[in-house]
Amino acid sequence: MIYDHPELIDRLAAQYVLGALRGPARARFERLIATRPDVRRRVGVWESRFAPIAYGLPAVSPPAALRAALIAETRRQPSSSSSSLPTSPISPDTAAPAQRQTRPLRRRAVWFRRVRFLAAACACGLLIVGGLIELAGARLSFPAQPPADRADRTELAEPELGDDELRPLPVLLARLGMPGSRMGWMISLSPDHRKLAITASDDYLSTGRASVQLWWLADDGAPRPLAILGTERDSTVVVDVPQGLDASRTVVFAITLEPPGGSPTGKPTRPVLDRADRPPPI
Repeated sequence: MIYDHPELIDRLAAQYVLGALRGPARARFERLIATRPDVRRRVGVWESRFAPIAYGLPAVSPPAALRAALIAETRRQPSSSSSSLPTSPISPDTAAPAQRQTRPLRRRAVWFRRVRFLAAACACGLLIVGGLIELAGARLSFPAQPPADRADRTELAEPELGDDELRPLPVLLARLGMPGSRMGWMISLSPDHRKLAITASDDYLSTGRASVQLWWLADDGAPRPLAILGTERDSTVVVDVPQGLDASRTVVFAITLEPPGGSPTGKPTRPVLDRADRPPPI
């Protein structure tokens, strides 16, 4: 293999620090580390990158078998190195500096092994977390198209228009309110003048067993029932425009409290709570 490309050297240095480079490939790369300064620099860069991970994680005691193997390895290293030395006796004064020099090397080797192990574990953890996030995002994704029955649930369905066409808006006819409270209703006329939508602006839970009924005054001045109103915030009641109600003229609306289900006589049985006159457009 030709080790002339910086990208290849950088990738092999990262694998070496992580412990993913094994067998003959690792042996060849260790020979490169001993002979080439640029390779040693890249290894040092990757070791400095992974070093904060080791310091930021709590210490973990190795298994008993791994601890025994590490101790046996450290004990074998002095014996193998001493076999190549002369057999002449060594005084305690000369042996002490040698031992002090070999101890930091052993500690550094053990520390690098731990760093490589922790870096590999963190990389595997990131891969697992990324897979879980992708899986969760796929399960939580919403359909791109609305439900098929959306048009069926819309009472005031409007014809679809092009992007460059103006969409007509409902016409506000009147506002009515419950005296002494923030409860109110907004009466709107659909663009095709076929539907009336009455929307509540707040919650009103003190009507007891009574119903809030909406009336409109015909040309003869007689009140006509129009709808039983909702008393929950944003609740909307949609009714057909009754025959005789002309939005181009003045329209009078009123509300009363009636027995449950509305007035049994078709006329108001209790006093008017609020009324609104909708003047004709200019």
